[in-house]
Amino acid sequence: LFPFTGQDPVLVAHLKRIATTFSQLYDHRQTADYDTATQWSRTEVLALIDSVAEAFKSMKAIRDEPIANDYLLSLFLKEHR
Repeated sequence: LFPFTGQDPVLVAHLKRIATTFSQLYDHRQTADYDTATQWSRTEVLALIDSVAEAFKSMKAIRDEPIANDYLLSLFLKEHR
């Protein structure tokens, strides 16, 4: 939901990959921590590890861009309810 008006679409794609990956992984971590009935296959875990590797590549590609810094800062300044 972050406003991307006027931003380079390549940078936005990288940022969305980072945000989506870590949001999904947070959900998976919650499941792993609290849902003992869920079992993870080796293939599923390796796919998640690959998605993290791709997110880190994206972060490396945009880490010095204002859009990345603005987004990361917004995570700290966001109001929590």
